[in-house]
Amino acid sequence: MFDIANFTATGTNGNGENIEENYKQMIEEDPSNPLILKSYAQFLYKVNQDLGGAKEYYSRAILADPMDSEALVMYAKLVWQLHHDHAIFLLHTPVSFGRQRAMMKMGMTASSPILFL
Repeated sequence: MFDIANFTATGTNGNGENIEENYKQMIEEDPSNPLILKSYAQFLYKVNQDLGGAKEYYSRAILADPMDSEALVMYAKLVWQLHHDHAIFLLHTPVSFGRQRAMMKMGMTASSPILFL
């Protein structure tokens, strides 16, 4: 086992063990442990900068413990980070018909105020 508080940005702990391999082994041994799943998601996000992998493991952690508010907040933050640029692009797309159609689906009219970021 390893001390999660003592790992470097290279993904190894003070003993030279590979943190990611340790996480994978722990998940294999206990695949529905929300603490391990959430910790691995944080590792993927902060150390590996693997947003897609982090999203997957936050999702699994939430399925394992739907009442874990920290996992829910981190998952929501990650989804926003992954997809907000696309949403902003769509809002600024100068395709009038597409914008009108999207506004209609949201129950808005042409005179509805739109917040542009």
